[in-house]
Amino acid sequence: MTLSSDEMAKINKMNKASQTPSLGTVIGGLETSVSNLDVGAAAQTAIVGASGSHTIAASESNGSTLSIDTGLGAVLGYMTDFYRGGSALSEDAFVRNSSGSLVIEPGSSYAVTTNDVINWLAF
Repeated sequence: MTLSSDEMAKINKMNKASQTPSLGTVIGGLETSVSNLDVGAAAQTAIVGASGSHTIAASESNGSTLSIDTGLGAVLGYMTDFYRGGSALSEDAFVRNSSGSLVIEPGSSYAVTTNDVINWLAF
């Protein structure tokens, strides 16, 4: 679905009361790329947060707790995906956030293993 200029203008008018008068423009920009948004670095961090990929080093694969620094002051929410040998794992690791870091703890069937890849998104 692509929004026309008229549709974006209507959404903008509807959102003036909510103090977000450019929502239609923002949604229209998201249809092509998030890089088209001109909301400033601070706002992008607040909206998008941070993401990354962490490959487990041999020194980290002792089966105990692993901490991934997100670079955010606080984490409100997060998503993680675990991969081993290029295949997704249905891990039962316990993931929690603590002071801007994601803390990975082993589960009953998952242990932190060398070369596992953890893809993460935090906001």
